[in-house]
Amino acid sequence: MTPKQRECLDALKRLTVDGVPPSYDELAVELGLASKSRITELLSALEAQGYIARPERHRARCIVVLAQSEAYTPTALDALSTDELKGLLTHVCGLLAYRCGSDQTDAMMRRLGDRLCCRPRSAE
Repeated sequence: MTPKQRECLDALKRLTVDGVPPSYDELAVELGLASKSRITELLSALEAQGYIARPERHRARCIVVLAQSEAYTPTALDALSTDELKGLLTHVCGLLAYRCGSDQTDAMMRRLGDRLCCRPRSAE
């Protein structure tokens, strides 16, 4: 994670009030950026790294912070068993359904499954 990505994640956590995340404009002001496209780049990187989810990109303020601490980094997730990962995903699904609605959660989980579960791991 780059310093600017860390700053963006910290700002998301700090500016989220009663479960409502900040707008792109609010993030841009907080991070001192003039362009919303830079916010989009930062959020895309955080999403790719597993720190946030954006189940409905066209819906305002639908950003969910998934990682609450350094313990939930993608490398830490690699050490979890399949049953532990299923439990974590079940918990995340419940949070997303509560915050963003079950239809949006179902669509996001289908996309996630298509991206992660249906591809074999590359050999190391």
